[in-house]
Amino acid sequence: MNELQVAWYVAIGGWLVALVQAVVGYLERRDTKRQELVATAVDYLTGGTQKRSVGIALIEGMWNRLGRYHDALVPALTNQAVYLLLHAKNSSSRHEMDNWLRIMALLTERTNLRVYGSRYGELANALEMRLDPDWKGGLEMTKPQLRRWREKFPDFLGDLTILDQGSES
Repeated sequence: MNELQVAWYVAIGGWLVALVQAVVGYLERRDTKRQELVATAVDYLTGGTQKRSVGIALIEGMWNRLGRYHDALVPALTNQAVYLLLHAKNSSSRHEMDNWLRIMALLTERTNLRVYGSRYGELANALEMRLDPDWKGGLEMTKPQLRRWREKFPDFLGDLTILDQGSES
């Protein structure tokens, strides 16, 4: 092997190392931005009607690219759905109803919620609680609406005492 060949191998090796570093750096920056987005979106979920709407929009827009964060997002979204269903202060707010419907679409149409057993159960329990004629609070929904939503969780009915009626999110 002559000096020219060695120089070429060294040059190619250097370019390969630089390329690998560039790709790894790009992937790390992309992952950091996604982590920041998830943190921002979850923070917005607890900030009232309009902020909740922004948080949901951020999650909706990135849902398919946030697969590794679903284990964190599904419980946060479920908690928000249960809170709105059972304890929302603006029970007749169309904005909050829209927020709830968007959350439920993420949980029931874009997620295999059965994988998240306890989350699945919490939604079923909350819907069952709302069917109680004496329940006060939460979004205004008719009994037929509640029954239709409850039917989406047909084979689960857990311990209804799990949910704390005084909790807030």
